[in-house]
Amino acid sequence: MKPPPQPQLLPQPSPQVLHPPQAAGAQQLGSQAEPQAAGAQQLGSQAGAQAAGAQQLGSQAGAQAAGAQQDGWQAGAQAAGAQQDGWQAGAQAAGAQQVGSQAGAQAVGAQQLASTGAQQLGSTLQPQLDLWLNRPNRPA
Repeated sequence: MKPPPQPQLLPQPSPQVLHPPQAAGAQQLGSQAEPQAAGAQQLGSQAGAQAAGAQQLGSQAGAQAAGAQQDGWQAGAQAAGAQQDGWQAGAQAAGAQQVGSQAGAQAVGAQQLASTGAQQLGSTLQPQLDLWLNRPNRPA
């Protein structure tokens, strides 16, 4: 006769650690700069304006009065949060999504490229450009 099989103990799952919620529950993936005041899930490119909270990626120049998600090289001042993708410069009166190079001004959700904010980007990069163009070992 065989002895009765011993009961096997199943491993107990470890309790999940819950992280404290953000100001109004937001899930953010990727690099994060600060929590968001209005909850939103951010994945890749998104349309719409953000009231606060910022996720910032890449090299950026300019002052922001409220948070914005930014991808790529950007210059300019923002009066309200906006998501920006690509090369952009200018000031925004309210939040707007910007993708690629864009020109034109809007009273609400402004998208500006060229003279308004491009000078900030130009003044940042011009010294390096001058050094590169005037380097001693530059090919003829």
